[in-house]
Amino acid sequence: MGKRIISALVVVAAMVGAVGLLQTNSANATVVVADKVEICHRDNNVKKPYGPKKIEVSTSAIFTQGHNGHNGPVATSEAVAQALKDDHDDWGDIIPPFNYKIGNSTFSYPGKNWTTAGQAIWNKGCQYVVDPEGTAAYSLKCEEISLSEPTGVKPEGASYQYYIDGNPVGLGSQSVTAGGHVITLKVNGTLVDTKEVAVEKCERPQGKSHYKTYCEAIKLKSPWYVKPNNAQYQYYIDGSPASLGMNEVSKGWHVVVLKVNGKVVDFDWVYVKECKEEPKPADVSVTLVCDPVTNKFTFTIRNDGEASAEVMFNDETFTLDGGKEAVRTLDGGGSLTLKVDGDVYVTEGGEKYENKVFVSCQGQGSTGTPVTDGQGAVTGVVSLPNTGSAAGQIASLIALIASVGTAVGGYVLRNRAASTL
Repeated sequence: MGKRIISALVVVAAMVGAVGLLQTNSANATVVVADKVEICHRDNNVKKPYGPKKIEVSTSAIFTQGHNGHNGPVATSEAVAQALKDDHDDWGDIIPPFNYKIGNSTFSYPGKNWTTAGQAIWNKGCQYVVDPEGTAAYSLKCEEISLSEPTGVKPEGASYQYYIDGNPVGLGSQSVTAGGHVITLKVNGTLVDTKEVAVEKCERPQGKSHYKTYCEAIKLKSPWYVKPNNAQYQYYIDGSPASLGMNEVSKGWHVVVLKVNGKVVDFDWVYVKECKEEPKPADVSVTLVCDPVTNKFTFTIRNDGEASAEVMFNDETFTLDGGKEAVRTLDGGGSLTLKVDGDVYVTEGGEKYENKVFVSCQGQGSTGTPVTDGQGAVTGVVSLPNTGSAAGQIASLIALIASVGTAVGGYVLRNRAASTL
């Protein structure tokens, strides 16, 4: 902005006309005289009431081009501008004070709308001044706070920063101790949101591996136990994820690892022998069908391996060769203990066939595809603790159904034996 400096004698201010100009005669003083000045010139756009940016005009243009006559209040927001427009009123220009010269005389212009609000808009390039806003977005897990991008951040394009207990943190999961914590959010350096949160303590993951070794194979079974109850678990053999069932491995030492919720809770070194001429190990599975006419449960026990397996079905013990299957029945109300090679049989769902009571059924289907509605709907296939008599089991079932409707012991009645063990 072009300027020139002049010297004068004593400064005497006098109002000149109705425009509020001050004439200055000065001595022993230095006065800065402006040739040009940057102003916020009003526009008709409520979103940008002073245009996209400041404009620079000559000081004489303030008077010759009418800027001094652009009166009205400051449009401090879109809502204020719209209200003025609706009332057919104008908002005024924003002009800073300046000194200018006419002839040998120097005058001072006091400015227009040079208020606190006007100066804030002028300093922001003639754009609205938006107070910083924003709301913290987060979720809580045990001993963890997960931070997401805040919502409602203003002004547009503003920078933000999260803090936990006064310490700056980034987006994503943050490990914290159990107890109370304070989440704060700053937008453009201004505190806009504070949240006090309580974080729960994590239950330490626990679990015990359940497996059996065969020649050149390790059979993984559902863990003996897993805590917390709803935890996710994964087996690993020699560092690679492994599935339940038979896993072929080479002769020698191997490491079986169990992780619960991503943390190692159990590991074992196991030695696997060479098969040589030995058959592949037994792989026994059991399916179950309930016949509502005879009220009998039919168990199909199949060995998909090559080696034979010793099966105990209650008091009966028999050998089941590889590739063969055996069928056994159980009357409704009877209990069953089923073991394979000395181990209690456990289904894919973790149900243990040990003193399991099978009461009665209506409709039919297998445990793999249970019937839950329609003509073959099951209304009474459940498990109850063994009381020693079928009559006692049926009486208990009737009492439970009468008290809880379609759910017994927390299980919806369906065509399978829901484990309560």
